[in-house]
Amino acid sequence: MGKEEGISRRSRDELAAARARGETLTDWARVGAKTDAGLARDIASDPDWRDIPADWYHSATLVMPSPVG
Repeated sequence: MGKEEGISRRSRDELAAARARGETLTDWARVGAKTDAGLARDIASDPDWRDIPADWYHSATLVMPSPVG
């Protein structure tokens, strides 16, 4: 598994094995502690969200990926 600029790379088999062991790279305690106000601040400060309207989800289309097997 290589790391460059904070990006982790794993093969499909490595990901499956990590999931089977219950491993995750997500800090769920930090996610759970995030307040609505904190989340709104994070979104407002993210340049990728700058041009996204607040009601974008009203016209969104749900797309479900096909299972990979």
